[in-house]
Amino acid sequence: MLQVEKQKEGKTLIMSLIGKLDTVTAPQLKETIDDSLLDADKLILDFQELEYTSSAGLRVLLTVYKMMEDREGLIIRNVNDTIMEVFASVGFTRFIKIE
Repeated sequence: MLQVEKQKEGKTLIMSLIGKLDTVTAPQLKETIDDSLLDADKLILDFQELEYTSSAGLRVLLTVYKMMEDREGLIIRNVNDTIMEVFASVGFTRFIKIE
């Protein structure tokens, strides 16, 4: 299960992900992001309470990164050690801004 809490600060959209980003929840996240980005220039994903991401979640994150390239970009915050290891192993740490 994945919960998404949204907050808007000007043209910045902050989405806090709570739970697990997997094969079931990844399409839901993509749809939520698509519906929410209409007037946002920057997207911040807060992973403070995200426990897990699967390859399906990684695909969504890559797609979102590409969507945000022509805007102010994507930032991922508060990544736990396990997810950070996955990001490093697939190369996300080389191009996605992670705080």
